[in-house]
Amino acid sequence: MKIGRLSRATNFWRSFSFVGNTSKMRKALIAYLQDEGLKCDLSDGNVLFEYNDSLFVAAFASEEDYAECTILYRCTDEDYEKLDLADKTFMADKVNTDMENHATVLAYNDSFRVSTSFYFTDRTMMINLFSQHFEELTDSLSEALDIVGSKLDDQRPSQSRSIGFGADAYKPSASESADGQAVAKA
Repeated sequence: MKIGRLSRATNFWRSFSFVGNTSKMRKALIAYLQDEGLKCDLSDGNVLFEYNDSLFVAAFASEEDYAECTILYRCTDEDYEKLDLADKTFMADKVNTDMENHATVLAYNDSFRVSTSFYFTDRTMMINLFSQHFEELTDSLSEALDIVGSKLDDQRPSQSRSIGFGADAYKPSASESADGQAVAKA
């Protein structure tokens, strides 16, 4: 019985520390993001923030002696859905292998996600790691969007008309050829 009381008392005191208090973690991150000039909002326990007209989500989870922060970006787009599954898989595999960072790209049929997470033990460590991991996430996102854009460009049919040797030969219609013969006889 004494151990049970001690455990409850320890949890009570942990809530006063930074790592044991998710509310303090959210407030610290929101303050940091607002100091950086970003729009932030707290929704359903997640910190939503906008960077370069894109919406990102930061979520916190607490364990015994450490806390985890996960940063997520989700892209849903009609053009992305038109890509072949092989192109979607290629994009995710290429970014995950070429980029040497903590961010991971996950390709789904209707969307793709870029996520990263890190563990921390205090406020300063959280802010420093958030900054580093967010930069890595945006680098991976930029690379993923470049690959998706090039794959979409490859799928679009060429809008220009060929001129020269690659062009189809001009074939006049029957009425044009009859008019041309009549003019030649006159």
